[in-house]
Amino acid sequence: MAYNKLEYLELIKLAERQYKFSVAVGSLALFNDEEIQNHLPTSMVWGSHSYTGVEFELKNEEMKECSVLMQNSAMYILVVQIDKFLEIFCKDRYKHSEHGIKNASILIRQIRNSFAHDPIYPKWDVKQPEAKGKRIEIPNIMEIDFSLVDGKIISRYDFGGPLAILRLSEYIRNRF
Repeated sequence: MAYNKLEYLELIKLAERQYKFSVAVGSLALFNDEEIQNHLPTSMVWGSHSYTGVEFELKNEEMKECSVLMQNSAMYILVVQIDKFLEIFCKDRYKHSEHGIKNASILIRQIRNSFAHDPIYPKWDVKQPEAKGKRIEIPNIMEIDFSLVDGKIISRYDFGGPLAILRLSEYIRNRF
């Protein structure tokens, strides 16, 4: 299905909301795991399948692992959505005349690529000439020194933490 620019921007906003939700629930799992345990289903039936509460039970460490995976999944969806938007609506994005759009395009593409090949343990694999061995930044939003992270497991600290990805998304949306 083909979307127009405004519809794509709404999809990015939806992905932002999902990411915010994953960060909020993830924080709850990290700091108040008992609260989540109290809200897990006691049983579930769907068609011919059923589960008991015991089957839904998660240990505290498993919830913490899952909260990271949930945030990674939501971040991946967000950066894929942004990358697709830029691909369609910003031709020649890696050589764009606006420095911020060019850098945002490079940053988003590299984050997307790190998740694409191993979403559970995303790893920086910088092959794009515009990023290889370089430090790319959008002042006060995000900065990644690809010469330092290439080949390593991705960490939110590599690009300024979980809120930086939201600020980058807002930055891109506000340019279009």
